[in-house]
Amino acid sequence: MKNHLITLHPAWLPREFARIFIVLGVGTALLQIVLFATSFRYGWGWMPWNMFLAWLPLVFACGVLRGADSPKRVRRVLGWICWPLWLLFYPNAPYLLTSLLHLNDVNFVASRNNQWVFLFTTDPAAWFSLLLMIAGVGMGVLFGFVSLAMLQRQVARRLGTLWSWLLVLVTSLLSGWAIWMGRGALRLNSWDLFTRPLHTLGEIFSAMDGNALRLSLIFAAMCLGGYVLVWALLPKEKEE
Repeated sequence: MKNHLITLHPAWLPREFARIFIVLGVGTALLQIVLFATSFRYGWGWMPWNMFLAWLPLVFACGVLRGADSPKRVRRVLGWICWPLWLLFYPNAPYLLTSLLHLNDVNFVASRNNQWVFLFTTDPAAWFSLLLMIAGVGMGVLFGFVSLAMLQRQVARRLGTLWSWLLVLVTSLLSGWAIWMGRGALRLNSWDLFTRPLHTLGEIFSAMDGNALRLSLIFAAMCLGGYVLVWALLPKEKEE
């Protein structure tokens, strides 16, 4: 049998990622149903919005792939527009990892006999809230990492492996910086660059100091390490 590279059909959805799309889509729908059915009694009312923001990079990545090889000029232009939009919203996905700090609001310890012995709660609500948090954060982060894997593959085809990993490194560094801006004292959002660009840029540069740099690098390492772990598990293009 003649070897050939697995074709992409449709162009914006790599065949190897189709199963991942289905699992993430079904999982997200089920999680939202649970959240709304329980009237957000577990305190994660912010999760649907944050997951929506984390889902956007996947949409823009599909837009990039759809326009990349299209013979139509309009689609190619839209594909190039999707690149900066993807980069702008991508940090919302790894940002969700920092949402695990909300687990501090849940009391998992029922009693403490001494400094080293804990009796954990048997309250089902506490453990169910943990399950909801991990599911939401996990799926939201995967949205971003899968979108980065799709674009890394596209860059590798066009420019080579070295450039594709440079994309991953730069994206991780910028994401670490963005997470510092969102989780730190500034509490900025992605859309602030559209609604109040000059004010936002002024706040960013006035707040930059040594501690901000250290936190940005820590968050960048989190983004890069998490992506490499997921990348190692994602299906790869193979020759048949």
